[in-house]
Order: sequence, then structure tokens, then C-alpha cells
Amino acid sequence: FTFVDVGSGRGRALSMAMKLNFKKIISIEKSKKLNKNLRSIFGDKIVYFEKDAQDFEIEKTSKAIFYFFESFDEEIFFKFVKKQIANNAFQSLFLVLVYSTKENMIDEYLKEFNIYFSYECSDRRKLIILKKK
Repeated sequence: FTFVDVGSGRGRALSMAMKLNFKKIISIEKSKKLNKNLRSIFGDKIVYFEKDAQDFEIEKTSKAIFYFFESFDEEIFFKFVKKQIANNAFQSLFLVLVYSTKENMIDEYLKEFNIYFSYECSDRRKLIILKKK
């Protein structure tokens, strides 16, 4: 699998991904300051995309995992996912979402994804893994 961390921030998800030996790890983070920090931590072990997630297009791959920790607008992430699906014929695609339990777009995702795993992290946060139908 190719692991794509959308909104990498300080790299917590990237650290986890490094331990899991993905085929390829991609960081999408538009902040120059955060990218500088990520590069000092991970060096050339991952691929960096230092632009807005809306400008990203994954290279042709059959298996991918997109990770999103409510670091920016969920509608943007939803559009991001739709764009990646439109431009790639995934054999297997998972979304890992950590989001607020108040307002979210899960119903929209369920049109093209099934719930693979769900976990209540707290009374305010939930982790859900979705698998493409």
C-alpha cells in the first residue's frame, strides 16, 4: 500500500506509517515551516508534497490508504478523495478518518465506502476506517 497523510502537521501519522513498512509514504503539508521539520525528522524516507491537498494527484497505484486527522476542512478532504478516485482505478482503497463526532460527512462517504472499523476515541472524537466498495 501507498500511505498518504493529508495534512501531516508534525508527523505523528508518518511516524506510525514508517513502522508499518508501507511501499511508499507521502506527506501532504502546505506549511513550509512544518515541512522543514518533517524533512529533518524523516529525511528522504518519504515523499513530500508541499502544496494544498486540492492540488495533489496520486500517481497510478492499485492500493492506497488516505489518512485525515481533521486538520482542515472535511469538505476539502472529501473533494480530495473524490478527485483521487476519479483519476485512479484502485484495487483497494482505505480512508482513515479521525474526526469530531459533532458534524461530519460520513453519510457522503458511505455512498462509495463501507465501514471497515470504527472506534470512539473520546466523547468528542472518533476514528473510522472506510473501505472502497
